[in-house]
Amino acid sequence: MWVSCAHAACNAARISSATGAERELRAACQPARSNSRARLAHPTPACRTKRFRGSVSPICSRVMSLVSRETSRFVDKYDVTLDVCISSVLSQSKVLTPKQVGETTVDVYYELLDLEIPTITIVGKLVKAGIPVMVYSGDQDSVIPLTGSRKLVNGLANELKLGTTVPYRVWFEGQQVGGWTQVYGNILSFATIRGASHEAPFSQPERSLGLFKAFLDSRPLPEAF
Repeated sequence: MWVSCAHAACNAARISSATGAERELRAACQPARSNSRARLAHPTPACRTKRFRGSVSPICSRVMSLVSRETSRFVDKYDVTLDVCISSVLSQSKVLTPKQVGETTVDVYYELLDLEIPTITIVGKLVKAGIPVMVYSGDQDSVIPLTGSRKLVNGLANELKLGTTVPYRVWFEGQQVGGWTQVYGNILSFATIRGASHEAPFSQPERSLGLFKAFLDSRPLPEAF
């Protein structure tokens, strides 16, 4: 996931490529930037703790303060679908699958100002290089609203002169609506995952896996069930 203050004061795009999506589904863990430090206490495939240093810009600080006031301290901002009496994704995981969730073993350090570096240009470079890209958002994501991601992708498609090859439509997983999708030039696509929060594979694993598999197989998301 990359975050940008370049539009709507801290909206962003979550980017899935064959390798990026695989990393997210395997570990649900953000990769550290090259100037960040990761400390490994003992071997584990899971990234549990993110630590931030420095401060964000004043405009991002105001937006983050507003979000905190609106959601209150009782709601997990990274997953508003969680039971409010359980304070975090990790706590919820321990309740749901206590044998599969280990203790915190990795600290990943981020410079807060790095969160404001626009990354939609990187997506553009991947597309120009002929690499298919899917940008997706959970429609219950209170950290990165789907409207911001969709606007970024649409703007990039216009910049690259990519026409719409699949108009905005619903897609299905099983007999349920999985979300909505739009494709540009058969190489750049946007999709939402219905009912998913910021960490989509955690809150909607079946729909996230369906989207991920379709992307890897170069198949359009199902438009019927």
